[in-house]
Amino acid sequence: MNILLLTDALDRGGVETHVELLARALHAHGEEVTVLSAKGKLVQGLVGSGIRHVTMPLPRHTLQSFLARRRILSRLLRSEHFDVLHAHTRQTALLLRTFCRTAPRIVTVHAKFSASPIERLLSYWGEYTLAVSEDLAEYTAAAYSIPRAEIHVIPNGIDLEKFAPHKRNGDKAVQILFASRLDRDCSQGAHLLLDITPRLIARGYRVHITIAGGGQEHSALSKRAEDINRALNLDVVTVSGHVEDMPSLLSRQDVFIGVSRAAMEAAACGCAVILCGNEGYLGIWNRWNHSQATRTNLCCRSAPLPTVEALEKDLCKLLEDPALRASAASEAHTLVRKQFDGNAMLAAHLDLYRAAKKGRRVLCIGGYFGCGNLGDDLILDGFLRGVKKQLPSLRIIALSKSAGEDSRHFGIRCVGRRSPLEILPTLSRADAFLCGGGSLLQNKTGNLSLLYYLSLLRLAKAMHATPILYAAGIGPLLGKRACQRAKHTLESSPYLSLRDPDSLSTLQSLGIPQERLHLGADATFLLPVPQKRERQGASYVCIVLKGNGTLPSPLVPCAKELSRRRAISPVLVLFDRVSDKEATKRAALYLGVPILSPTDATETLSILAGASLVLTERLHAMILSLSVGTPAIGIVHDPRDKKIPSFAQLSGQSCFVGKEITQEALIDAALQLLEHEEKLRPILSERASALRKKAEKDLEKILSLLYNDTM
Repeated sequence: MNILLLTDALDRGGVETHVELLARALHAHGEEVTVLSAKGKLVQGLVGSGIRHVTMPLPRHTLQSFLARRRILSRLLRSEHFDVLHAHTRQTALLLRTFCRTAPRIVTVHAKFSASPIERLLSYWGEYTLAVSEDLAEYTAAAYSIPRAEIHVIPNGIDLEKFAPHKRNGDKAVQILFASRLDRDCSQGAHLLLDITPRLIARGYRVHITIAGGGQEHSALSKRAEDINRALNLDVVTVSGHVEDMPSLLSRQDVFIGVSRAAMEAAACGCAVILCGNEGYLGIWNRWNHSQATRTNLCCRSAPLPTVEALEKDLCKLLEDPALRASAASEAHTLVRKQFDGNAMLAAHLDLYRAAKKGRRVLCIGGYFGCGNLGDDLILDGFLRGVKKQLPSLRIIALSKSAGEDSRHFGIRCVGRRSPLEILPTLSRADAFLCGGGSLLQNKTGNLSLLYYLSLLRLAKAMHATPILYAAGIGPLLGKRACQRAKHTLESSPYLSLRDPDSLSTLQSLGIPQERLHLGADATFLLPVPQKRERQGASYVCIVLKGNGTLPSPLVPCAKELSRRRAISPVLVLFDRVSDKEATKRAALYLGVPILSPTDATETLSILAGASLVLTERLHAMILSLSVGTPAIGIVHDPRDKKIPSFAQLSGQSCFVGKEITQEALIDAALQLLEHEEKLRPILSERASALRKKAEKDLEKILSLLYNDTM
C-alpha cells in the first residue's frame, strides 16, 4: 500500500513520536510511506531510514496559510496515487476535508480538542476516525456528535526492541526522571517533584533527579533547580532540556514520574513508574490501576489532580523499599508489553488500512427522519436493524433534522437534512443514496417536499452515488408537471422499491420500466416483534390521531362509546409530537385519559401489542399493529390519500374513507373486531410474517445490487 501520513511538524512530542514510529513500522513492513509535515527534529532520521518526506509550511490561523498548505497537498495528490490518507492533527484533517474521492481519509484523535461551535463546524474526522484511548473516543463522540461505534480505538505503541530493560548499578543514588514537554499544560509534575526534593534529602534519601524536555517552563524549572542545588550544596537536580537519545537516558533511571508515551517508554526500559500529570494522578502504575490508566492512554484524565502530598508519599514508598521498587518496575514492564506493543499497533493500523482500501462501503439514507414523526423514525430503526443483520460492516449515514440526537439514539452518523455543507460531502463518499420509506414523493402537502426529495436523488446521481427508492409510498402526485418531474428523476434509478401495490401502479402509469419496479414492504416490518405475553390489567383501545385541525376526530366519540358499551379504556398514543400534539391534547381533555408518547420501537410495539384494538388516522400505527397481531381500523378524511386504504387492502384490515366515516359505522366495525379479537390475532400475525419476509428480501436485493461481492 502507498500511505500518506500528515502532521503539523515532526518535533519532539507524543503525536510526533507516534507518527515517526508508525512511519518506521509501515516502512519496515514493506509499505510505501510518505510523511507530509512542516519539518522538525525527527525528519532527518526518517529520511535517513529511506522514508520519503514532503515539506509544507507550519499552520497559521489565516486563509493564506491554509491555501498555501492545500496547494502543496493538491500537487502531491495529483502526482501520485495514495491508497490511504491519514491525518494526525486537526489542521491536517481540515486539509483532507477539501479533497473528495481521492483515497480513504483517516483521522486520529490524540487529545481532547475543544469543541466550540466554530471548531465543531471546522473540524473534520475523516471517513474513519481513530482514537488512542477509550476516553478520547467517548469525548469525541459526545463533543462532535460522532456515533461511538464508528470510532476505532488503537492504543499507542512503542518500539519494545528500542526501549528495553538494562541492568542498574545498585550502589549508586536512586535515579529519578521526569520527562515531558515542559509547557504550562504538562509540567506540573516537574514542579511538584522540585517541591519535595529538599524534604527527600532531609530524610536521608540518596537521589538524583533529572528533568528532561523543552518548552515554556524550561527556564523557570532550570532556575528552581539551581536554587535547590545551591541551598542543599549538592548537585541533586539536573534540567537537561531536549533529549535526543531517550533509551540511553531511561536505561540509567530507577523511577520515572510522568504520563503518556514517556511513561510507556520508561516502563519498557525497566523503571518503576508513578503516573502524575496535569490532568490527574494515579500513583504507582500497577495491575490495580492499569485499567483506569490505559483507558486514558496513561494520561490520568478524570483521576484526582496531583498534589505534593500524594507524590511524596508514593515516591517515599519506592525509595524506602528496593524490593517494592523492583516489583513495581517488573509489573509496569509486563503491562506495557501487553498493552502498548508497537507491533500490535502496526497490525491494527494495517487491518484498518486494508478495510479502507477495499472500498468505502458507505450508504446514505434520506427521509423524514428527526422531524418528530415516530413512524418515520421507526422506518430508519427498522432499516438499520435489517442492514445490521444482512451486512453488519456497512456504514450508514442518515439525513436528519435532529442530527445530533439521532446520532446518539441510533448509533450511526447523521447529518443535517437541510444543510448543503453536510449533504454534499456525505453524498460524495456514499456508494448509494436511498430515498427511504414513507410517502416522500407526493405534493398533496405542497410542491417543496416533492422537489426536495427529487433533488436529492438527482444530486446523488451527479455525485456518483447510486440513487435508489426504498420501500416508498408514492403519491398523490397532483398535476402533470409533478408527474413529469417524478418520471424524469426516477428513470435514472436502477432500483425502485415500493411498499404497496398502489404505489407500484402509480409508477407504472408514469411509464417507468417494469423491470426497475419492485414490490417490497415497509421497513418497520424489520423491527423485532416483542415476545407474546399475558395481558395484565384492564383491556384498552389505542387511539392515534393526526393533525391539529379544530374539528374533533370521529375516533374520539367512538372511543368514548366503546368504553361505555364494553368497559374498555381508551388510550391516546402520540405518533407525531409536532403535528398531532394539539389534537391529541384536546382529545385527552375530552376523554379524561393520559397521553402515551413512546420514543422507540420496543415501547411502541409493546403498547400496541397490549391493546385489544387500534383506531388510527396514522398509517404506521396500522402497520405496527399488524406486526404485533392487533386488529386495527384506519380512517382517511381525504379520498386522494391512498396510503392507508392501500395498506388496509394489502393486509386485510378495516378502513373507512371520506363519507364512509360515521360514528355508527366505526362503532359497529370496532365491536365486530373486539368480538373476534382472539381469532383474528394469529391471522394478522401470519400476514405480518409474509410482509416481513418481503421486506427482508427487498433489502437483500438492494444490498446485493450495491455490494454483490459481499452478499
